Amino acid sequence: MPDATTQTRIKYFDALRAWAAVAVVVIHAAAPDWGSLPPTDLQWQAVNIYDGLARWSVPIFFMVSGALFLDPQREITTESVYRKSLPRLLYAFLPWSVFYALLERTGDGAGAVALAIVVGHDHMWFLWALAGLYAAAPLLRPIAANRSLARYFVWLGLVVTSALPLLAAVPGPDVVGLPIVTAMQLSFGYALYFMLGHLLATTQRPMRLAWLWTLLGVAATIAGTSVWSVLSGEPIDVLYDYLMPPVVLASIGVFAAARRRHDRGRSTLVRLLADHSLGIYLSHIAFLMLYESVGPKTAPVLQVPLETVFALAGSLALAVVVKRIPRVGPYLA
Repeated sequence: MPDATTQTRIKYFDALRAWAAVAVVVIHAAAPDWGSLPPTDLQWQAVNIYDGLARWSVPIFFMVSGALFLDPQREITTESVYRKSLPRLLYAFLPWSVFYALLERTGDGAGAVALAIVVGHDHMWFLWALAGLYAAAPLLRPIAANRSLARYFVWLGLVVTSALPLLAAVPGPDVVGLPIVTAMQLSFGYALYFMLGHLLATTQRPMRLAWLWTLLGVAATIAGTSVWSVLSGEPIDVLYDYLMPPVVLASIGVFAAARRRHDRGRSTLVRLLADHSLGIYLSHIAFLMLYESVGPKTAPVLQVPLETVFALAGSLALAVVVKRIPRVGPYLA
């Protein structure tokens, strides 16, 4: 994924990008079967496990970006954001958005194609969110420089962005009005992860028992989604939201666990995945679509891993090739 202006390599950031690139492919490989099977089906439960294991992926990308953009040792200014960081996102967004719009919407007319190009494919919402955070980085940096303010920002964000929306989604009496919660959530959004990445990357004492946090968050996501869906009689994805408490917990655990292993070496595969994580993210949907069209069909418990391996291998190979295109390649992958 795009970095801050300074390109100093940080080993555990590479590991996080590599893991997150794999996990996000798992999420999208699991999506079709998750929504098409009843929760009482064992195959749906298997898909729920795959999906729940990987929900921390997108938050990790935000956290790594936050750790870089809010690092006081890096020179991030309003000018650098608008001259370098935001244009780089646009260079990545536009060609891929045109590709997906032409791939899926040509039969809907020119207007639909034009709108699809502006909005981007469903999974490209991430680049719009990241653009907003990049633009806000100069405002967030003074907060990040004061650890007391940064902690307050995170705690307030956890309440507004995570806890209140969960209360609003729970069936029963309307304890918290959903429209109010939605409006409040917009004030923080994924800036919570931006600031969390900074705090976790700069704390003097890396968090202990990080893997326990990860396991608790993942288990709560999977078990909570399973129970909620079975009781409702249909798949309920409330706890899959990237801002829900179990996902926040798992994301904190994954990030902190990686930092505790920061002095470990990186394998060639990890470095390769990290270097091409943007290209993998942008192109893997095309390979999932290809597999759905021509690939062998089997039970979801096997289908998800097969699609993941196929899409990951294809998108990585494509990203390696595209990134070697002179001048423009590094912006596209």
